[in-house]
Amino acid sequence: MTRPRAVLLDCDGVITDSETLSFRLIQADLAGQGMHLTLEELETNWIGGIIEMTADRVRAAGIALPSGWVAAFCTKLIPRCRTGRR
Repeated sequence: MTRPRAVLLDCDGVITDSETLSFRLIQADLAGQGMHLTLEELETNWIGGIIEMTADRVRAAGIALPSGWVAAFCTKLIPRCRTGRR
């Protein structure tokens, strides 16, 4: 697979509903790490940030995310945004 030279993040949902896709992926990924959040909790308390801030908050809550978690998350999210797959 060719790595993209740039990535456009649509943070307001005009191009794709990236927020819902992100929250569902965050929810599933963090559940695998032992942190269980509802979509409502994510939408209420985690909206409007960047994924690096999410990682910082998760680590501050005591969850030991791997050092490459942000990059791995983005690698999983980009194809979902392309297809709209939840």
